[in-house]
This record gives sequence, C-alpha cells and structure tokens, in this order.
Amino acid sequence: MVTFKKPKSQSVTNEQKQAIIYYLGSHPEFTKGKFTNSFTHSIASKQWNKLGETLNAMTGFSKECKIWRKVMLFIKFA
Repeated sequence: MVTFKKPKSQSVTNEQKQAIIYYLGSHPEFTKGKFTNSFTHSIASKQWNKLGETLNAMTGFSKECKIWRKVMLFIKFA
C-alpha cells in the first residue's frame, strides 16, 4: 500500500492578517457572533464567503471559509 505525506500548509501572510483585521473593524457585528433581525446567519455566511474569496485572491494561505473563521478567532483572541 502506498502512503502519501500531507503537504505542509502555508502560513497566513501579514497582508491577509491586515485584511482580516480591517474587515472585522469595519463590520463589528461580524465579530460579536450574535444574530439579529438585521444580521442573520444567511448574511454572515455570505460575508464569510466574500471575505474568503478576497483572502484567497491574495498571495499566501488559501483555504475554505471554515478555516478562515478559525484564523479570525486566533487573531481576535491572540
């Protein structure tokens, strides 16, 4: 049986970190994690998709939205 090594994932670049910080600063409801009538789960999902596409277009780390959420939490609480 042949086994394959999983490639080492890339690190988040400073440019991507700054983009996340800027986005979170301009969308405070995004960081609260609470849904309201004006900020629904559907809206949050669309914003995550938009942010993920923006971050993936930059040089460096390229992952799906679930991983970007983890990165945001790490940056938020670091």
